[in-house]
This record gives sequence, C-alpha cells and structure tokens, in this order.
Amino acid sequence: MGTGTVLSHERIGILGGTFDPPHRGHVDLARAAREAAGLDRVLFVVAARPPFKEGATHASAEDRLALVEVTLADAGDPAFEASRIELDRPGVSYTIDTVHELQQQFPCAEFYFIVGSDTIADLPQWKDAAELARALRFIVNLREGGPQQISPPEGFDLLVIKGNVPEVSSSQMRQELAAGEPTGDLLSPATKAYIEKHGLYRVGATGASSVLRFRHCGLRAGISAPEIPGQARDDIRESNVLRFRHCGLRAGISAPEIPGQAQDDIRESNAL
Repeated sequence: MGTGTVLSHERIGILGGTFDPPHRGHVDLARAAREAAGLDRVLFVVAARPPFKEGATHASAEDRLALVEVTLADAGDPAFEASRIELDRPGVSYTIDTVHELQQQFPCAEFYFIVGSDTIADLPQWKDAAELARALRFIVNLREGGPQQISPPEGFDLLVIKGNVPEVSSSQMRQELAAGEPTGDLLSPATKAYIEKHGLYRVGATGASSVLRFRHCGLRAGISAPEIPGQARDDIRESNVLRFRHCGLRAGISAPEIPGQAQDDIRESNAL
C-alpha cells in the first residue's frame, strides 16, 4: 500500500436547501439518511441563490449558514457539517456545480443527495440532470400520508427510505415565529436564541419576503384587506396568508367580512 497518506472511501450525503430557518425535520431527515445508507458524513449545503426560489429567502445567506451551524451544534452528531460551498460561488446555486466542487475536494468519495419524495418529479428539470444522475445516488424519504411507492425518473438511482421525520416546513416556522407562537421542539434552543438575538422572521423585518405576514398577525393588528396594497394582496392570496385557522377566527372575524377571493382560498386550503 505504500507509506503515503491513504484516502479512505467515504460515503457523503448532501442535504441542500435555503434552511430559512433550519428545523428538526432537516436534522431528522439527515439522520435517517445517514443510518439507511451508512453515510460517513452529511453536508448541510446552504443555498445562496436557489434556482427554483429566486428572491424567496427571508434571512441573509450568512444568517442562514449561522443558523445551520447552531442547529447542528445542538443536534450533537459529529457526522453533520454545515457547508458554505454555494455561498462562496457567485450566481445561481445549481446542484451539479456543487457536486463538481465536492468531487474535487473528496475525489474518493461516493455522493448521495438527500431529498423528500415531493422532489422526485422535478429532478429531470434540474440543470444537467443526466450528468447529475450519473454522479449521485438519491436518498428519497417517503412522507407520512404521501405516496408510498415512487417511480424513479429515467437514469436516476434512488434509495427509498421511510424515516421518522416530522411534517414541518421552514415557511411554517417563519409564520409561527412572526406570530409569536410557540414552535415547540421543532427549532433547537440555539436556533431560537439566534433568531431572537438577531431579530429574524419578525413582522416588518427586512428581507425579500417580509411583505405583510398577515397569515398569523396582520388581522390581529386590525389591518383590513382594503388597506393592503394591491400587489401585496395578490402575494398574500398566493401564499394563503389569510388562513384563519390560526388567528382570523380567534380575532372574531366572521366569514362574510372576508373578501370573496380570500374566502375561496380559505375553502380550498381547508383553513376553515
């Protein structure tokens, strides 16, 4: 074998995302993937400019990286690492470019990309999808209550798992934080402390989508729909911000007072 440095063959998982903010679902998904595939490490790759969510991040890239770092510190798993590889690269954060860089850093590694089952149908639309399929194996977690059988897109190699991962999203966390509602154990103590210290995800906080978060607290503030600028009303409808499940009805607002289009949106999302 010789006396030189021996590079071990590693299995490296990649969990990419905006992590805006990171939550227990991310950590539990990474843990389930690591256990199922025998991964030596999992890189939490923070996207700078995600291709399918341009302009949709709320906290800055550096804040999101810091949030991942404190979240992983609380998780206490030495196999988990925060990666800024996409933050240091200009332009849109394409997965194939990240994989190329990681292949240079870890030439003997075998790479796995970790996703939820709702991502599978979109894989053929990813940049250089055929090359990506040759470079990676995808670990796909089946969501509770979702389809339990999936067909891989042509050319993609899938390892399907069913981890114990809570049904939670970063948008849900942002909405609850903006409303001052408890997030329970879905955010780690250090994550909550960082968010509070830096004033992230508050109503009126600066950021690309801090536009009038009425879902949880706009109506509580006594702001009626006609007072909201037209474009903001459209944005609110599109993101189902006027869901009265959490606070509209608590505020004593009856259905006839809700604008017609909003009533339709509410019915469609079963919010009433």
